[in-house]
Amino acid sequence: MIEKRLNVAVAGLYFSNFEAQKRSAEINVQIISERVQVDVPESEIDHSARTAEALMRLGGELKFQAAALKCWPEFQTEFSMAPCTAVSYLNDRGFPTSCEGEVTMLRISGDGSEICILEGEVVGESSKPYCGSGGWIGNLKSRGQNYSTSQLLQAITDYGLDHHYPILHGHWEDVLRELASWTGMKVLEMPDAQDYLV
Repeated sequence: MIEKRLNVAVAGLYFSNFEAQKRSAEINVQIISERVQVDVPESEIDHSARTAEALMRLGGELKFQAAALKCWPEFQTEFSMAPCTAVSYLNDRGFPTSCEGEVTMLRISGDGSEICILEGEVVGESSKPYCGSGGWIGNLKSRGQNYSTSQLLQAITDYGLDHHYPILHGHWEDVLRELASWTGMKVLEMPDAQDYLV
């Protein structure tokens, strides 16, 4: 259904696909030379370089045009790393790569037939993010109308939306609504919050 609606073919790769990749000294040097500041051991940069190399090699062999990583928890448990540097490296070189599954928030639901879109603002950072980056998004809006956290939670339960929502820097609601129109996806509008304790 996703391929039919979006003209996108999705293929899964597993961690065994990364195991045989050798260290890329060239990518290591590039990552270090392009850094603003690196406060991690070189061994961790090596993990990022190997991940970037593996994705580029597999992408070329399988003719992928983009990649999305299930970045947690497997990268931490299997490789003792976060793939953020590899993701940035690949994006800088024109190979679109994201974490799961990057301010506009969206969720394409089920078989690709529905999409939920909200815009908002980063209103603060978490002081202790749970194993990765963290922060807070507030001032939720859609089509210029303000929505509360209660309405977002109502939408999640009413529509049965999964957790994990890609967050995009900037305001992209109009573009995503146009995408939905062209591909026949239904835009899920925010419902009114209901107080079930009354």
